[in-house]
Amino acid sequence: MTDSNDSTADDGQAEERAKNAEELLQEEIKLYQREHTNVDNMLGKLGGVQSHKKERILNVIILCIAIAAFALNIMFKLVDPIYTVEFGILLISIKIIMLIHSLSKMSHFNFWILHSIDLRINDIARKQDLLEHRLQTKSAKPAGEGKETEAPGSKSDKD
Repeated sequence: MTDSNDSTADDGQAEERAKNAEELLQEEIKLYQREHTNVDNMLGKLGGVQSHKKERILNVIILCIAIAAFALNIMFKLVDPIYTVEFGILLISIKIIMLIHSLSKMSHFNFWILHSIDLRINDIARKQDLLEHRLQTKSAKPAGEGKETEAPGSKSDKD
C-alpha cells in the first residue's frame, strides 16, 4: 500500500515538474518573440522594408530629374551642356552620399550587435568560471565535513 502511495506522489511530482518546464518554455518563447519583434523594428528603422521603399522612390526621382535635365538640354539647348553634366554629377554625388550614410548606419548596427554578443559571452564565461570554482570547492571538501575549511596559513589553535 505504501508503494502505491509513493508512486502516486512521484507521479504528482513528475507532473508538477513537467508543468513547470512547460511554463518556462512558454516564457522563453514569449521572450524570443518579443526580442524578434524588437530586432525587426530596429532593422526596419535602419534599412528595412520601409527604408527600401523610400530609397526606391528617391532613386526614381533622381533618375527622372537627370533624364529630364539631359533631354531638355539636348532638345532645347537652354543651358550650356557642361552645366547639365555638372548637374548630373551633383545628382550622382547626392546618391553616393545617401549610400554612404545608409552603410554607416548598418555598420553601426552590426557593431552594436557584435558588442552585445561579446558582452553576453563574457558574462556567460564569468558565470561558468564561478560555477566551476564552486564545483571544485565542493568536490574538494571531505564528505563528512559540513563546516567551511580554513584558509591555509591561518592559525586556529590557541597557544
